[in-house]
Amino acid sequence: MKRLLVCAGIMIAVLTFGTFAAAATVTFDFNALAVETGLAGISSYMTGLFGAPVTVETYPATNAITFINGPGGAFTTNYLASDGQNQNLNGFAITFPEPVVSVSFDWDDFYPWEFVFMGSIVDPSLGMDSRGTLKHFDGTFATPVTTLTFRNNQSTALFGIDNLTVTTAAVPEPTTLMLLGLGLLGLGAARYRTGRS
Repeated sequence: MKRLLVCAGIMIAVLTFGTFAAAATVTFDFNALAVETGLAGISSYMTGLFGAPVTVETYPATNAITFINGPGGAFTTNYLASDGQNQNLNGFAITFPEPVVSVSFDWDDFYPWEFVFMGSIVDPSLGMDSRGTLKHFDGTFATPVTTLTFRNNQSTALFGIDNLTVTTAAVPEPTTLMLLGLGLLGLGAARYRTGRS
């Protein structure tokens, strides 16, 4: 009976005082990167700011290019761009090591009704006059995601994003999970012993 009480006490303490990694908010403005920096340089920059490996890759996998572009169109500073070079459907995917619960970014497309974020056309109400106008998106995910995808719907035209801000979910520290597991094991063992007596 003593062991059962001790194990229950450990579980209560873990659930009450267990530590969780705090949610983090990180903004990537891409200004520290030189124009024409490619995927490896962009991934390295984002990894440095995020503090854990972030991967940027062309999506879908075509001969389109993902790079840092200089000021142009609606952008007054360097920005993350994708260009299908008038041949390939273009876009990019950014994969984070931790779940992302919310995101915001500035964007501009150079062809109307084409910019797609996470599978949905962003603001299809924007018309021809929206080109060259910086737009902003804020969103929260019902279920956290680890990969953000940005692409054109059908065209191969240039588009870009800037001031990408991601907020990650708070997750339990490994020590908390280990203590919880030990408490459950102890409860199971104590129950087994009392059942045999």
